[in-house]
Amino acid sequence: MISSSHCVAKGSTRARSPHICYCAHTDRYIWDRFDDYFPPERSRAASRGGVAAGFLRQWDVETSAGVDRFVANSAFVRDRIRRYYGADASVVHPFVDESFFSEPLREDREGYHVIVSALVPYKKIELAIDAAAIAGGGW
Repeated sequence: MISSSHCVAKGSTRARSPHICYCAHTDRYIWDRFDDYFPPERSRAASRGGVAAGFLRQWDVETSAGVDRFVANSAFVRDRIRRYYGADASVVHPFVDESFFSEPLREDREGYHVIVSALVPYKKIELAIDAAAIAGGGW
């Protein structure tokens, strides 16, 4: 079985087959960034964070033992896998079609912007909106 995980997919069960996990990230919201995802002033989850995060960390470590081989998308993630799961990982960087970046930018623009993102506080989407407005984006 091959799982692609940034969160819980590595916890998938398997029946007598090797499990390779391509890990984009360990569970940031339970290990070291809980308050970034659930700030106390914006969420009731923060008040339960200590208890819930403890159970989730335990589950995360237990399910990591079911992975036969980790493959990380960066050295940073490889180091987190080592720190949190006690496992080694090979690094295979995500594949990128570089021709996409060689296309010239269009001079004529339509009057809109798009943000594709998880709406979590640490991403600071409001900052991007403010910057576009300052630049004449017309939000």
